[in-house]
Amino acid sequence: MQYLILKTIHIIVMMGWLGGLTVIIYLLNRQSRFLRQNGDNNHLLNQHYASIESDIFRYVCHPTLFLTWGLGIAMIAMLGLEWLKSNGWMHLKLLFVLFLTIYHVYCGTIILRFKHTAPKIIHGMHIHYSIIVVFYIVIFGSAIVKNAASAVWVVISALLTGIVIYLIMQFRLRKTQK
Repeated sequence: MQYLILKTIHIIVMMGWLGGLTVIIYLLNRQSRFLRQNGDNNHLLNQHYASIESDIFRYVCHPTLFLTWGLGIAMIAMLGLEWLKSNGWMHLKLLFVLFLTIYHVYCGTIILRFKHTAPKIIHGMHIHYSIIVVFYIVIFGSAIVKNAASAVWVVISALLTGIVIYLIMQFRLRKTQK
């Protein structure tokens, strides 16, 4: 019963972490688009965006990152190392959670760059939508299928979905620039 409670909280907290990163990506994309269209003319609006991004990162993403990792490690400890060794899908999931943690840190560096320096216009912010969707699909998909062979198909479908989203965003971007 304790394991199921931990698992439920782990899923809720991870959704909070991914949701926070998604909102940050959306805001960074909007801020980048604003800077591209207006330059750094409206310093107050730029600082407002940076303040919101920083607050979400600090008060939502950081705590949920640590809770996600802590609860995940606790669940693995409850199941034991033998269980971990024999479940290849968990290795894939942990690898992508590690990648997501690195991506989390990268998003923090983008926020700092926008907040503390005269932000340079970052082209290609829309690719981050594709990146976060790939993380969603692989992390949740591998946990659902729980089979190493099926997890390969999860990765392939995640990458294809990410490419499709990227192409759609490219099309929309070109359409709005005309």
